[in-house]
Amino acid sequence: MTNLTNSKRVSNLTFTLKNEIIELLESILERITKMKTYSIEDLLVGQTYHPRSLARRFQGGEITHAEKRENIYLVGYEAYAIRYRVGQSIKQNWATVAVKVED
Repeated sequence: MTNLTNSKRVSNLTFTLKNEIIELLESILERITKMKTYSIEDLLVGQTYHPRSLARRFQGGEITHAEKRENIYLVGYEAYAIRYRVGQSIKQNWATVAVKVED
């Protein structure tokens, strides 16, 4: 068995730590690149829409389509046109919803 000097021990430990850090960073990078990304449109589709107006309060339903509206400007929000299926019928309505994008 060979006796290592203190400087060689520190050098070996530093080399081992560097390798472990590199392996950890590579695994984190691999996880990040495998993450699935979603758009707001993707997240809206399939959600349930509940109108707030009293006249249409029972006419909500599942969102079947969403697209961003560029002609509406709200500070801290984005506007989306949604198409939703009313209740269990085949009737579909359109509405505009605001989605908060800034904190």
